[in-house]
Amino acid sequence: LMLAAQRRGWRVCYATLSQVEAEGGAVSVTASPVIPEAGPPYFSFEPEERRPLRAFAAVFIRKDPPVDDAYRGALELLAREEKKIRMVNSPTALLRHNEKLVILNFPRLIPPTCVVAQANRVAGFLRQQKHGIVLKALNSFAGRGVARILPGASDWEADWERLSEGGRLPVMAQAF
Repeated sequence: LMLAAQRRGWRVCYATLSQVEAEGGAVSVTASPVIPEAGPPYFSFEPEERRPLRAFAAVFIRKDPPVDDAYRGALELLAREEKKIRMVNSPTALLRHNEKLVILNFPRLIPPTCVVAQANRVAGFLRQQKHGIVLKALNSFAGRGVARILPGASDWEADWERLSEGGRLPVMAQAF
């Protein structure tokens, strides 16, 4: 993406979530201009500079999980400027769409799935699945917050308790 932007004559900058700020109602960012290169080390940075977000022609948001308070806070700030500058990926949409829940839009393409917080609903779903289930915390990542539950398992409630925080949070259960 950076090389393509450079070929179009665009200046590419990089910032972390903690560098997105607001003061007096204006959102700004402390960003480092990036010089993309075709080979290793693939890019270098120029010195950081603080600029109003509106000074950028476009903003592309990319962050690896987890979805946490830092991510949500930065998205809330970026969303304030969403109608004023081009956002490649909408901060409002990113706030609304959980990466795990978006699959529910495609029920014919996924294994039997339910999202529940109650242990009795997980137990019922587990009984229906011939090869067991996988429980997933909705805001976890990289295999964290995932547990495979075999059919007939009696100790699955400890995993459910941990992942749902005692039924406070919904978890995703999928047929294995």
